[in-house]
Parts: sequence; C-alpha cells; structure tokens
Amino acid sequence: MNKAPLIKDQSLKATRITLRPVTLQDTPDIFSYAKNPEVSRLLAWDPPKHIDETTEIVKTWIKDNQHNKSAHWVIVDNVSNKVIGALNIRHHDPIAHRAVIGYCLSQEYWGKGLMTEAVVHILNYIFSETDITQIAATCRTDNPQSDRVLEKSGFKKNISPTERQSIKGKLVEVARWNIKKKDFYAQKWCK
Repeated sequence: MNKAPLIKDQSLKATRITLRPVTLQDTPDIFSYAKNPEVSRLLAWDPPKHIDETTEIVKTWIKDNQHNKSAHWVIVDNVSNKVIGALNIRHHDPIAHRAVIGYCLSQEYWGKGLMTEAVVHILNYIFSETDITQIAATCRTDNPQSDRVLEKSGFKKNISPTERQSIKGKLVEVARWNIKKKDFYAQKWCK
C-alpha cells in the first residue's frame, strides 16, 4: 500500500516552475503546445486537431488522479503562470514498488533545463511520499534531449541494447532508463 496517494491536491514549487495536479482550466494551454507536431511526434499520441480532443484527455487524467490509477501533473512557468508541459507517473506496481515516468514540454521551453528541474522535483516527491522505490522511463533513440533530461536527473540507461516498440503504428528504436530511490538520494543535489 502507498504511504500516500500518487498525487496530492497540492502544488510542488521549484525554482522556475510549479508542478500541480491537472485541471480542466489547463486545457487551452495543453492544447496550445500539444497540437505542435514537433512536440507530439516524440509521444505516443497524435497532435489534437480540436480542443475537444484535449478536453477528453484532460478529463481522463483527472479521473486517473482521483482514483490513484496514475498521477498527472502540469508544469507551470512561475513567471507567466502558463501551463508549459505535463508529467506523469503510471503503471504503479505496488508489489514491486515500481512505476514509469513520462513527460512533455512546450517546444518554446526546450533546452532551458526546465524538464530536468520538473523530473528531479517529482522524483523527490515520489520517493519521499510513496512506497515507490524505482522508476523507469522509455526514450526514443531519435530524442537525445530526453536522454539528456533522464541522465541529468540521475537515471541510468539499461545496458541491454535498444529495442523496437510500436508507437503510432510504427516501429521505433527505444532505450530503457531506470532510477532507484537510493541512487537518487546519492546524487549531488541531495547532499
């Protein structure tokens, strides 16, 4: 059993961003970045054509949060107060104490270290507030920026060779990454 729900009804404030549970009011901002083909080409879903599609996705995320099925946060820029991305923890295995992380960020905020800040902040929350002791991530091999986020956040790339995964009906090369709670807290930012 979890020490706490995967997500609480609270905000997690970092230096440049705030992470908080997704709400329906976030839909326009999410639609704004998710419709960008450059953002969605790296994800498992196609860019939404209409805001109604995004509304349905957000409703699903809210329901997942309410049922502790998975945890969906939005990433809010502390200066503009605009939602600039999303982050989730899913596939929580309460017996093995493992879960999977996923994330996306508005293209205009790429390359500024914001996603690393968000991932580190969420890892600290998850490892300190739940029973999860290991988090995995899957990253497309044609997305070196995401590789860098995981590496800077303390994840280790699996030694096994890349594998092929079906994403949007196409086989793509992916690498698997993992981080354990003890390794996360051994990082320089935790000392």
